[in-house]
Amino acid sequence: MIGEAKADAVRRILTAFGIAAEECFAYADDESDLPLLRSVGHPSSWATRRSPPRLRNGRPGPGCRVPRR
Repeated sequence: MIGEAKADAVRRILTAFGIAAEECFAYADDESDLPLLRSVGHPSSWATRRSPPRLRNGRPGPGCRVPRR
């Protein structure tokens, strides 16, 4: 699963369990996970060698914008 499919899966799970997105955390390590990170209230990304993080501890990194929908 990659990209928007992860965000869709999270939304389905949240709906099924009656959980607010603002209460959820997501952790990711790739730029393709940005839709997932945007879909929760507490996003966090982790640096890897292959892709620089766009968010760290839920905050945009230097020179980076992560627009909410």
